[in-house]
Amino acid sequence: MRKLTRPKDPPKCIARAQANGATNWERLRGGDRRQIWDKLNEMQFMLCAYCESTFTKEDSHIEHLYPRSKYEGLTFEWKNLFGSCNNEFTCGIFKDSARNPHQVNHELLIKPDQDDPREYFRYYKNGRISAKSGLTDEQYWRAKETIKAFNLNKNSLARMRERHLEPLKQLEEEFILWCDMCEDDPELLDDLEFEIRTLLSEQVDTAYQSIKQHYIHYYLDLLELVSEAEEIRFAAEPKQRQKQCQY
Repeated sequence: MRKLTRPKDPPKCIARAQANGATNWERLRGGDRRQIWDKLNEMQFMLCAYCESTFTKEDSHIEHLYPRSKYEGLTFEWKNLFGSCNNEFTCGIFKDSARNPHQVNHELLIKPDQDDPREYFRYYKNGRISAKSGLTDEQYWRAKETIKAFNLNKNSLARMRERHLEPLKQLEEEFILWCDMCEDDPELLDDLEFEIRTLLSEQVDTAYQSIKQHYIHYYLDLLELVSEAEEIRFAAEPKQRQKQCQY
């Protein structure tokens, strides 16, 4: 799960439905759904809001974080809508299905357009995810609840994350050597920092961005040249503008 920036203005069909007090989602027309998807993809770039996998229109759905069955008044609330993959064992479909043995507390779920998931999760080389150490009690339970609700440690999902780490793992020995060389030649530090920032920016808006950036910070940035909390804008903004033009 990664931090998302929601477009401020909702789709016109959502504003219209709210003005009319509509609550029947099934009456939404195809053109209206396309409007919603256009806005969601400005925010998500065809990546699932929860597991960060890539999806197409055919294998995804508009997801209500707070389900319609329990929160009817939020059916057409723009901030309650996300794009989710159609994996029936994880993410939006799993969260409120009979397959989920866990009774979800929706009020505790991390909301990626409002909360920064980087503050809650730690990733591991085997692709699994856990609550970060040092969290407050509330943050800890929110992290645990989110992992359970969306089944973010599903074995197949963890394996997919691990697979996407392989190109970065192949760089680890090179970066260890580079860090050793910096001790004898401090001028190399600028080159190393540039390379780390470039690697971080290359992961922006790609599948499983969070675990890849986490790996770079913890296993490649051995000299802590770039803060994990720092907003990575180096070469990222042009990339985002280019992607937005594709929709």
